[in-house]
Amino acid sequence: KGADECSITHTILPIGTAECIEKEAFTGFNGTEINPNTAIKPGTEFVYKVTVTAEKTTTGSVTIVDELHKDLTFIQDPSNTSGLTYNAATRKVSIDLGVINSGQTKVVQFKVQLSANPQDKTFKNVAVITTNGDTQHTCEIPLKVEQPKYSCNSTCDTNENCSGINGDYICYDSGSGKYCRLSSNPTNVSCN
Repeated sequence: KGADECSITHTILPIGTAECIEKEAFTGFNGTEINPNTAIKPGTEFVYKVTVTAEKTTTGSVTIVDELHKDLTFIQDPSNTSGLTYNAATRKVSIDLGVINSGQTKVVQFKVQLSANPQDKTFKNVAVITTNGDTQHTCEIPLKVEQPKYSCNSTCDTNENCSGINGDYICYDSGSGKYCRLSSNPTNVSCN
C-alpha cells in the first residue's frame, strides 16, 4: 500500500513482542477491501480487520484495543471475532489474544457503522497492540466520509448544504420537506 494510505508505527520491538501487520477495512466479513482514504457513504456498515503476528513467542498475553471514532458505532454481529468486548462508555473494542506463538498470525474482525450524519469528513481508527501489559505497537487506517452531492430540489438540512451548488441557493422548507432552492424564488422546483 502507498505511504499516504494505511500506516503502522514501526518501532524496534523487544524479542517476544507482538506487532500489527496491518489494519484493513472491508465491505463485510467476506467482502471487498475498502482502500485507505476511500470515501464511505454515511450510514454504511463495514468491517475492520486487524492482523497481528510475533516473530518469537510473546513474553505474555497480547491485547488489542481499538477506540472507535465518534462517528462510528460498534455493531454486535455473530461474525465478530469470538472473545471481543465493547465498552460503550469508553468506545473501546478490545480482545485478549493470549500468548502468540513464534510465527503465528492472529486476525481480529469486527463490524462498525458510520453515522448517518457524521460530524467529521475524515476519520482514522488506531489499533493498539500491547504485549505483556507493556510494549505497544499501533496500526491505523484513514477513511473519508462521502459528501452528498446537492442540486436543485435535493433534500437538505441546512443552507450550507445548498450554498455549495450556488451561493444563491438556500435550504427551503416547503411544508412537505426541506429542499435546495434559489433564494430569490424558493417555491420554484426547477430553480429558475
